[in-house]
Amino acid sequence: MTHYRHIPSVPLADRDVQPAKGQCGELRMLPPGELLVDSRYQREIGPLGNLKIKRIAAGFDWGKFAPLLVVQLEGSNVFAIIDGQHRAAAAAARDDIPLVPCFVLSLPLKAQAETFIAINNEGTKITTGALWHARATAGDREALEVITCATAAGVKIPRSPISSAFGKTDTTNAPQAIADCLRRYGFDITKLTLETLRKAGELRARPMITRVFIRSLAMILKHNKPWHSEPIHVLLGDLEASEVEARARIQARDNKNSAVENAARILHETIKRGLS
Repeated sequence: MTHYRHIPSVPLADRDVQPAKGQCGELRMLPPGELLVDSRYQREIGPLGNLKIKRIAAGFDWGKFAPLLVVQLEGSNVFAIIDGQHRAAAAAARDDIPLVPCFVLSLPLKAQAETFIAINNEGTKITTGALWHARATAGDREALEVITCATAAGVKIPRSPISSAFGKTDTTNAPQAIADCLRRYGFDITKLTLETLRKAGELRARPMITRVFIRSLAMILKHNKPWHSEPIHVLLGDLEASEVEARARIQARDNKNSAVENAARILHETIKRGLS
């Protein structure tokens, strides 16, 4: 027993201790194939996730299988996963695992999403889009504004990441850039920015709603109000986002400006030249 020790005794001041929140759950054995996933705050499993599931299933080890965190839907005998959908899918893929251990909680939707966010912020990183959707489900005001603005502009924030090579013209992986523009420039300019980039991308079937382009174009539209009524998306349609951003980053090494500022200058010159 010389290698074992007790967990540390950590003293807490009474003033620092808040009442425990919620109700303690219970451990139950449940069939993994019958567990549901709430798409309002959970991401879909993509190709990489499927590979992970196959890897877990092929080399299944109970010593590496932590209990799933699930919630029992009110008034039913139905259970939804808060954390552990890859492990659940791996177990369900096998014929020799009819039941898996689950820690069952009783939580309202908002608390489910908050729990999902807390676990995934502290543990395995998940996609940016999935976290923003989870935050919106939990009632986070900033996330709700971002998704509302994007939706109003006809832009989608996917729960699973998309590469720039295969991305669609109406999607973006840059919700934080949208949030920053909402805070700096307001709803109308941010919405116009997203609409313009979406329309520009549609002209040549190329994704343009990138982090740098969102911030750059919003900066331009803030200081050039007459351009708001101009079809500037036509002027931007021939630009390739990756090329412009590469040029902007190279210039940043020399002129000390940020990539966003340099990209804004390139976009500004393109628009001004096209309107003259």
